[in-house]
Amino acid sequence: MPELHVISTGPARVTDLGRPAAHLGFSNHGALDEEAARSANALVGNADEAPLIEAMGAGIALRPTLDQVIAVTGAHAHLFVAGRPAPMWSAQHVRPGDLVEVRSIGPGLRIYVSVLGSLEAARALGSCAPDPVLQVGEQVVPGRSLRLLAHVRPRRSDFGSPLLRLNAAAPHRPRTVEIEVTPGPDAGAFGRDLALLYGRPFTMSHLSDAVGLRFAGPIPRAERGTELVSAGVPIGALEVPGGDHIIVLHRGRGVTAGYPVPAVVTRDGLDRLAQLRPGECVHFTHGSVSTSVARYRRARREIEHLRSRARTVLHRQFEIRAATAGGTDWFAAPAPAVKGITHDLPCTT
Repeated sequence: MPELHVISTGPARVTDLGRPAAHLGFSNHGALDEEAARSANALVGNADEAPLIEAMGAGIALRPTLDQVIAVTGAHAHLFVAGRPAPMWSAQHVRPGDLVEVRSIGPGLRIYVSVLGSLEAARALGSCAPDPVLQVGEQVVPGRSLRLLAHVRPRRSDFGSPLLRLNAAAPHRPRTVEIEVTPGPDAGAFGRDLALLYGRPFTMSHLSDAVGLRFAGPIPRAERGTELVSAGVPIGALEVPGGDHIIVLHRGRGVTAGYPVPAVVTRDGLDRLAQLRPGECVHFTHGSVSTSVARYRRARREIEHLRSRARTVLHRQFEIRAATAGGTDWFAAPAPAVKGITHDLPCTT
């Protein structure tokens, strides 16, 4: 059975895009930078929902027992394969025993490591994302070995090592982080105070986590007499609890809340927030639902085309088969060319 040995790491976990079980009262808990996770999986031909590693801050070092293809995306970092520098946001052939190291993460906070065929991980309600309520989740710690679901062997070639040339564009990360938001259900309750959200910096608190990111700044106040009952809230809801912080609910959020929501952060805004560190500042800007949805669909099309090309290239250069008798051989044939997106959009923008 092929494995990936964990040599060293900071905080890290095995996750995926999360648990589609809000209708049952469960949080999402998936990868916080969704675009980076999707891109990592696409670069090695995996499905969007395939498990991968999310690591924070201190970097990670891994060693496969057999040939493997890996990709690392997310925050800016320095990637080394067998001691040699390698580009982030690209597919890399790793030989048995080669050390894969990610060092000096930053700017940004989170990186994603995917392997061709994905990782073995226990699931609950359709996801392997860690959830303390469901008591599911796999932390990545030094000394642990992660089981891989595909045997990978390079095909004979006159060119020596496989030539992959599979790359994805890393998102631009400007010094001034602008987070686009769309109008929330309670925007009208803030009157003129709503303008305080825009044009001024908000600083991320060290009390932030995957449930909610807290920001200090010019806090808008709902008008007196506004009463709310607990109601369903989307991922990205910007809440004003009444203290000295505002809260942006992220992918670990509960499905209901009782604070007014003047705005909702867009999908790509959530990805930018996932790479923010405590003490860094953001500016919230006006956005529209239609523009956000169009941008999301365009990004999904680009990732689908990347995955289709990756499967074709990898199928030509490697012999790939399922590592377990009951495993799925995703690479029996190249994926068909993708002409458009037919997936249903999630409920948030």
